[in-house]
Amino acid sequence: MIGHGSLERFAYIMNQIHYFAAWYHALVPHRRKLLIFAVLVLVCCGVMLSRMQVREDIGMILPNNDPELSYSLKLMELAPFSRMVFIQLEAGENTSPQTLFAAAKRLRSALPDNLTPCLPDNVLPDPKAFVRILPSLADQAVIDSLEKQLAEHELDTVMRDNYLNLFNASSFVSKKFIQYDPFHLLSPLYELLRSFRVAKDVTVQQGVLSKDGGRKLLLLVKSSVAPTDSGNAELMLAGISKVLRDTVTGDISTTVFSGHQFAVENARTIKQDLRVVLTVSLVGLLAIFFVFIRSRDILWVAAVPGVVLLVASSVLAVTQSVVSSITLGFGAVLLGISVDFALHVYFAFRYSSSTPAETLAAVARPVLFGGITSLAAFGALAFSAMPGIQQLAYFGIVGLCCGLVLALVLLPHCLVPSSGIETGCRRVPNQFGSSISYDGEREWNVPLCIVTCGVLAGALFYGGHVQMDNELRSLSVFPKTLLQAEDTIRQEWGGKNESAIFFAEGTTQEEALKRGEELSAYLRKHGVVKHAYSLSTVLPAEDKRAANRSRWNTFAASQLSAMEQAVLHAQSTYGFSPHAFDPFFQWMTTTPADIGLADLNAAGIGGISSLLYAEKDGRQYVQTLVPDLPEIRDLARSSELPEGIYFYSARNLGEQLGKAIEQDFRLFVGLAFASMAVLMLLFFRHIGLTLLAILPLCTGLTFLLCVMRVTGTSFNLFSIAALPLIIGLAADYGIFVVNACKEGVEHGTLRAVLVSGLTTVSGFGALVFAEHPAMYSLGITVLLGVGAAIPAALFLVPMLYRSKSCRSVR
Repeated sequence: MIGHGSLERFAYIMNQIHYFAAWYHALVPHRRKLLIFAVLVLVCCGVMLSRMQVREDIGMILPNNDPELSYSLKLMELAPFSRMVFIQLEAGENTSPQTLFAAAKRLRSALPDNLTPCLPDNVLPDPKAFVRILPSLADQAVIDSLEKQLAEHELDTVMRDNYLNLFNASSFVSKKFIQYDPFHLLSPLYELLRSFRVAKDVTVQQGVLSKDGGRKLLLLVKSSVAPTDSGNAELMLAGISKVLRDTVTGDISTTVFSGHQFAVENARTIKQDLRVVLTVSLVGLLAIFFVFIRSRDILWVAAVPGVVLLVASSVLAVTQSVVSSITLGFGAVLLGISVDFALHVYFAFRYSSSTPAETLAAVARPVLFGGITSLAAFGALAFSAMPGIQQLAYFGIVGLCCGLVLALVLLPHCLVPSSGIETGCRRVPNQFGSSISYDGEREWNVPLCIVTCGVLAGALFYGGHVQMDNELRSLSVFPKTLLQAEDTIRQEWGGKNESAIFFAEGTTQEEALKRGEELSAYLRKHGVVKHAYSLSTVLPAEDKRAANRSRWNTFAASQLSAMEQAVLHAQSTYGFSPHAFDPFFQWMTTTPADIGLADLNAAGIGGISSLLYAEKDGRQYVQTLVPDLPEIRDLARSSELPEGIYFYSARNLGEQLGKAIEQDFRLFVGLAFASMAVLMLLFFRHIGLTLLAILPLCTGLTFLLCVMRVTGTSFNLFSIAALPLIIGLAADYGIFVVNACKEGVEHGTLRAVLVSGLTTVSGFGALVFAEHPAMYSLGITVLLGVGAAIPAALFLVPMLYRSKSCRSVR
């Protein structure tokens, strides 16, 4: 907590502006050395900048201080379809299903090494592997089903059906399965596997999903590339495109969909935006300089934003392991902000009749305070829980500090001062052709103050109901073509509804499976899930597998004699060979062994385990897919949820993110307003002048809220992050204009406020040309807020606090 004494000492230091005059005189003999030193610093910054590593994924703009939210983001990467690539093949009129399957086979064999098909390519399932699995899954329901099945159908009748099946078109397949399972004991297992089908009309054939009589196929491929790794994802997708061109010919149409495509598209958009935004910003700044700075000093002033951008970027490159590309996009904005201080110094030198040292001393105090208010606004962003927003804060703080040093230390030695203009009651022509008095006693325009307060209060009441947008999709690019591909896959292959996921975590696979069993019991108890997909269904925990095998042994022993009699009768009646069913009896009389994931893979159902089981950082995760319904989300928040169970859903993540955004909103705005109030009170030491200086930022924020209310726009993460920037920038304008009115010395303040406002608008306006929603949102928010604050500072403030002897005239 800052005490009263500390504030007094701070105010005293800030009032010692004569130090700047002393520094100016001390450096005059060393101007050449000062410039050489500056050039050496820039060279070092260029070397440091080469170390920068840029990251484009959305993780940089998501909170990292909430353990629950951070864990949800980790689980999002483990979701079954997060690394999945869906490739649909559809036959044209001239393509037969056989040709389509052949194309799918060529495609599977030609896939790059970082892509693994999820479904086995064998055409026939292996009955030997299937019979090995069944005993470990034979719970009481399975045993009851088998006993009922054997009781309802005479064994002799079953053997006769087996004999007849040997003469149909699939006799080769039938013979193999009849040898291992003549009494259809595997039927409960087949029924269990059918429950994993997302659509009734979809079958698995030759390693792909098939529907419409084989005229539509879907290849499921799992990638080793993280969905946020845009660089490797781009290479992977390029490899898929090449394979499709080489292997899929004729009138076969293809549709490819993967989460990697969004990462690549976001990275591409950001890179393109960086080029466009920086170009537009630089062109806008140069145009403003040429219009308002018609001297050789334009070179020095124009160099300031470039130097600031280089220094700030190099500091980030050294201090941050990775830099968000969104932060770099903010560089265009920094170009417009950082030049503000230099412009105030330039116009003070141009319009002042005093010596350069006296002019610098006079302008240093408002410039320094203006810089501190902007630093305080960026400092509020530093308290954000989002790494990307924190980087924005550090980027801005370094840039503003650099801009202050350049404006107050280096730039004065490069400018050529000129005589100011004094007329009558010290009127200085402003940028619009009118003049404003700065001499004599001043008075408040009370009627206009009342009207202004009423208008602002009414506008604030109207615009104060803007909603929060907590959708992750609002922060990323989602091209229509990709959304159409996603919709096509969902509609065709049964994924029409969003899914949520329960993760059962364990240090070992068995611990995760055990917790998965507890979760299944918990869900059954509450009866809210009619259909869930879980690995625990086909791979129970070890103790349950052991109990199932014991139950199976009892069942096999009780049925073995009747089955042997039925087989003997079939041998004599239908002519089966004496050893035809040896595989079956060997299975029934052998003590069953335990099973694991390898046994599921051998049986040709490893696709289930690859989707519903994951391992990361030494932890094992068994996953259960459920519908993403409100009652499921409420159940997941219950304190009765078993230990080690975690829940993820896109909607739940959005709710968590919304809470984090609202928390940051209150923190940003609260800190920024508090710091502005304290700093302005220290500067003016007058409540009325402080409120007057705050007026531009109040006008800017109120105008922003009203526009958002009219257009139906909601606050998102980046529009909220822009609010402290509006507060800091608009406060600067208020400080400069009110200080000019109070001191009675203009020093080109109005022109400097106008030009600095235009440069800021140029920087933020450039972001409006960005396609990426985050960059656009940041730009349009500050553009509206600052755009309204500028006329409030230039026109409204002087009208509210006017001179008694001289009025503002045309």
